[in-house]
Amino acid sequence: MKTLILAISFIFMLSLSSFGQYTFMTNIQGQTGIDVDVTITFNQIIVNSNDCSNGFNYQIQFDYDVHYNQFGNGNGNNDLNTLQGYLACGPGNQSYFNLPNGGGMGSGLTANNWTPLNDCQNIQVQDLMCDMIDLVFQGPGIGYQTVTLEAISTLPVTFIDFSGKQVDKSIYLEWSTASEKNNDFFKIERSVDGKDWENWKTIDGAGTTSELSSYSLEDNAVIPVVYYRLSQTDYDGTTTQLKTISVENTSNIELIAYPNPATTTITVEGINHLSDLRVIDVTGTDHSSTIVINTLPNNKLKIDIHTLNTGVYFIKTSRDQFRFIKN
Repeated sequence: MKTLILAISFIFMLSLSSFGQYTFMTNIQGQTGIDVDVTITFNQIIVNSNDCSNGFNYQIQFDYDVHYNQFGNGNGNNDLNTLQGYLACGPGNQSYFNLPNGGGMGSGLTANNWTPLNDCQNIQVQDLMCDMIDLVFQGPGIGYQTVTLEAISTLPVTFIDFSGKQVDKSIYLEWSTASEKNNDFFKIERSVDGKDWENWKTIDGAGTTSELSSYSLEDNAVIPVVYYRLSQTDYDGTTTQLKTISVENTSNIELIAYPNPATTTITVEGINHLSDLRVIDVTGTDHSSTIVINTLPNNKLKIDIHTLNTGVYFIKTSRDQFRFIKN
């Protein structure tokens, strides 16, 4: 029997959409002249639960390309009798999937599986550690057998994580990589709503290294909720989006307003939400519904007070208040 030849490669890619990708590629040759190229790309996590607080059921959508060639003295066989696999997502956790014996291109879903994780909105394939498959095959000239394909990262950056936390009145961002190849720089964008982004910081990468690299930044912005988007660019200009996070600033952001005294308008900083603001006079009368409040960049508000009578007023929130004088 002719020796079975396996040529295996693996590509791992990260995406900031709702999925990452794992691509497995292998070539199978048997004694009867069958040459089979198999490419399987595991893409999106399909969540089968509405309540994810105690874990959830899921399937993984995948694309496949099974291509048959004849070589040597092939006898015309153009399919296998068995072609299926098991995607390993962490220790002892496998999802079965089937591939067409007769070849072709298409997509499919793995069998149902379960994870104790509770973030089903942002779950990605790499979060489930789906980094290995057992490929089972049998056909003319090929005995029934299982081959294990393991992950080999070919990304310029082997990304570990990106996180942020609030310390006192600052936000500290941290991320790390297990290795880097031709990594020019990281870019961090910032947003107050997760929609409109500003280029905030650029940090030099480590170039090429197989060692653990850690990065950190401090943001002193006084904003209740900040969104950060991290991307990586290598020397040839190729950019990969890595991860987006949001950080809530739960510190007692100081409520300030200026000018004080004021005549026509007053600018306010330190408001969590527009609905949280009230403008009240010394008698307790609420004037919020009779004045115009405009939202400014960087979580500021401008209040038109020209219709208010001269006197003392309070800008109040659920946690703070500020006294100002209307001239």
